[in-house]
Amino acid sequence: MDNNWEMTSGFWWLLVWVGVARATPFAVLAMATGYRWPDFSHFVGTLRAVYNDTILLGVSHTVKLDGPTPNDRSVASYLRDMGVQADPVELTDCTAHQERCQIRLGDESVVASVSMLRYHMYRKWLYDLPLQGEDGLPTLALLIDFRDVFFQTHPFASLARHRLSYDLGVSAEHWPNKAIAHCPFNRWWVESCYGTDMLRQLADQVVLCSGSTWGTVDALRRYVDAMIREWESARCTGKGIDQGLHNVLIHDHRLDRSVRVRIFLQGSGPVHTIGAMHPRNRHHYRGNLTQWGLRDAQGYVLNWDRSRSAVVHQGDRFGQELVDHIHYLMSKGRAP
Repeated sequence: MDNNWEMTSGFWWLLVWVGVARATPFAVLAMATGYRWPDFSHFVGTLRAVYNDTILLGVSHTVKLDGPTPNDRSVASYLRDMGVQADPVELTDCTAHQERCQIRLGDESVVASVSMLRYHMYRKWLYDLPLQGEDGLPTLALLIDFRDVFFQTHPFASLARHRLSYDLGVSAEHWPNKAIAHCPFNRWWVESCYGTDMLRQLADQVVLCSGSTWGTVDALRRYVDAMIREWESARCTGKGIDQGLHNVLIHDHRLDRSVRVRIFLQGSGPVHTIGAMHPRNRHHYRGNLTQWGLRDAQGYVLNWDRSRSAVVHQGDRFGQELVDHIHYLMSKGRAP
């Protein structure tokens, strides 16, 4: 999960649509607020090298949309090269610690916790996306963090749209480092939102990362609606609380039972969440991904079955090890 929120009362936000304005079978959605040029180039550059469908980003006004970059191009012109459309969103009346803000989405206005802001963005985007592509098969979407993510292969390559075995996919973090009771952050998020009894019930469950969720647009609409309902019921506040809601929603089976949910253990599935494998974690670690056996001869990050991970999340924890590989991925240019 990525919670690098930088917001102040009265900020203007831009919802940036990167991609082509046509009915495509895939969409990648992310909030890209308060970040620098390298973060945009890492995310968009590696994604565009393997994927030519819709990307939707949310970008705060703090990005210098008309400022110079190391390549003498602004972020705005870089995104325009990828087909950008911007939709302004206004934030007003934030509380002192930004636990509540009023958010204007077009003609709509909502009041929400800062940690839940992206889910209101997701909901707007998802209800604008078609349920099906032009071929009549389900539209698939990925809700993903921004700053600490890069792409190695097409994010939806492993999903067969004509015979999906699940509707909603979620990604687990590294076990046993990230059992809910073992992690002080996840422990607090669950307990502060739901109390001691729920924490005790989920104590030994693996942490599910709220920074990556994917599936059909229909399932994702139900998921995002449920996340917002959970917050409205729990009314907990604080940075990162959406991960507590996410874990209770999935582990406690609170999502609509008609939605087929699949939990992908760390190192399997489309998204590989690698952060908890870093040596700063106390349990069961090695020094780098190569020592874990999770790099191939070309430098790609691997799943445990030796296939290349389509999406790598929390890659910044291994930044020095991966920086040259990310630059190589970016150098491949745009996918045909």
